[in-house]
Amino acid sequence: MRFIFLGASIIMNWPSLSIIIPSFNQGAYIERTILSILKQNYEGELEIIVSDGGSKDKTVEILKKYPQIIWWSKPDRGYVDAVTKAIAVAKGEILAIQSSDDFYLRDAFKISIKELIDNPDVAIITGCDVQLMPDMNSYYTSELISSEVTPYSILTKRMIGQHCTFFRRIILDKIGGLREEVDVCADIDLWYRALHFFKGKFIPFYTAVYQNHPNQRTKILDTWYSGLVKMVESCESDPFYGSQLRFSERERKNIYARFEVGLGKQPEQEQLLVKMTQILESEDYTQETKEFVHSTLAHRGYLSRHLEKEKIADKLIQILTDGNLVNRAKIKLYQAMGIPQNYVFKGPQIDINWWKK
Repeated sequence: MRFIFLGASIIMNWPSLSIIIPSFNQGAYIERTILSILKQNYEGELEIIVSDGGSKDKTVEILKKYPQIIWWSKPDRGYVDAVTKAIAVAKGEILAIQSSDDFYLRDAFKISIKELIDNPDVAIITGCDVQLMPDMNSYYTSELISSEVTPYSILTKRMIGQHCTFFRRIILDKIGGLREEVDVCADIDLWYRALHFFKGKFIPFYTAVYQNHPNQRTKILDTWYSGLVKMVESCESDPFYGSQLRFSERERKNIYARFEVGLGKQPEQEQLLVKMTQILESEDYTQETKEFVHSTLAHRGYLSRHLEKEKIADKLIQILTDGNLVNRAKIKLYQAMGIPQNYVFKGPQIDINWWKK
């Protein structure tokens, strides 16, 4: 931890920070992302790098408005290639990768970076998030948690959100950068591999907003399952990682069951319902996995083909007793079924438009 002492005063010496933004045709959102960075009032050296893949919308026009940003716009091979090029020029001691359609909440940098300063043995800090619906107004919050993050916890408890995460450059020196072979899971794969050697921490603060919309890269659900399985198995087969962590057959079975249930595609609802029933009735799966199945049944609306709308809402409330999660479930369900709904938000009030001020 570094301080400058001036008489009786102590001034914190904030580390340099590089924010990397991979971008492609997100002109509808990217200016919000940029402003949420510029208005952070971070006292350390701040670098913003936008690696754009040759956008054809108004992205470049927006980037030209901000001379303090390092940016380029030329074709690339996708997300991993864009981020890798930006990392190559980034100078920060601390790095973050922010999607061009997501954005930070007020004081996200100070809160997150101070945690890294106060915990020199921690290399990855991740906050909690707000999920913003396509209407740009309705939202729900994730549960606030404070806990250690491990490779096992991000597979079985809660994944790390790229939009909420800050990490030390030293992890790249140890494990290298992002891997193209795990496809859409490349960011999670980076944290997963790093956590074999470094400590991670969830902090109980809302630090970023995840924008839900139809054109998201992460909507490609059919590649999530295969990417996560490849991530786990490639690490176990590599002595560099396998010597640090190896799952038992029962642990792996439960992990893959969560992948299959949580990342299943909507057209396969009948098969998923069969799989969920098998999990709930089998002694091979842990209580934690069964609780995950119940939660998934609720907030992803897999019952929509099999129950009347009113019965679905009743089922949601039966499964989820927490007011915030019930609201989240209803939002997801009504969105999936195309039912116009005025959402009544229950939970902490978040100033999601602070960046406009």
